[in-house]
Order: sequence, then C-alpha cells, then structure tokens
Amino acid sequence: MVIENKIISVLDCSDLEKESLVIKNSFIGKVDLAFTGFKTSSLTITGCVIGELFLHTTWFFQGFILENCTIQKSLDYQMGGHNKKPVIIKNNVFGDFVNFDDCQFDELLIVENNIFCKATNLLIDFHTNESNTFAKTSRINNNIGELSYNKQHYNSIEGGDVKWE
Repeated sequence: MVIENKIISVLDCSDLEKESLVIKNSFIGKVDLAFTGFKTSSLTITGCVIGELFLHTTWFFQGFILENCTIQKSLDYQMGGHNKKPVIIKNNVFGDFVNFDDCQFDELLIVENNIFCKATNLLIDFHTNESNTFAKTSRINNNIGELSYNKQHYNSIEGGDVKWE
C-alpha cells in the first residue's frame, strides 16, 4: 500500500500486518512499532516529517527505508536489526538523540548523509558482549554529528521512556 500527502496521527504495527507500506511526503505525528517483528512486510518512509519514532526491539526482516525525513524527537531503535533485507537510513535530519544500543544488523545496513543534531551511539561499544553488530557489507558514510556518543543518562519519564541528555 502507498500513502502520499497525508497527515497521519499515529502509525502502529496494525498498519503493517498484512502488506508492505510506503509513506511519502506526509506528516506522521507518532510512529509506534515497538516490540514487533515484521516477517512478511517492509516499511518505506520518504520525504516525511515525523514527530515521534519508537522502534525499540523492532525487527524489519523484509527491510526498512527511512529517507529524506525529519524526525523531531529522539529515536529509540535499541535491540533492533535482525534484518534479512537492507535497512537504509539516508538523507535524514534527527533533531534529538538516536539510540542504536544492542542492534544486530544481519544484512546490509546503510547509514549515509544524515544529520544527527544530538548525536547517536551507532558506533559505540557499550558492553563487551552486547555491542552493535554489523554485516560485512554495511556502509556508514558522510554523516554529520557524533556517531560514538557514550554518555547515557537514564531517567524515568512519563510512559517509562528513556531520556538521553
């Protein structure tokens, strides 16, 4: 299914249960796909403004593309990956911290030409046995902002979310 030029309040896992989804040139208030594995469907989001993006423990087996988007708040993608098809994150602006802690990217990961305004921990080794792992074909190039940020402040805030400072 393709959605174009829409204002979407909430996108959740029920929108991806039956078929792959492409969203173009839209505003999405909240994307909440946490704790979900998409075995038969993929997600492509291009040219969108996204208020909140929750991908904690989200596995895109069939691939994920986030391209030419602005994400206004922090992105928690920890324990993600496990992809059998490419995960592509290109030409985006992330207004807040992007958390990739403990991700396992089994197939191609592309992170290129992004702006991380408040950093990301994509390239940091948090734990000796729980660091991010990448397929040998991963490409991480031409990004602006700190990619190895390692100062974490976990503070409980409404909804049990993690606050990064």
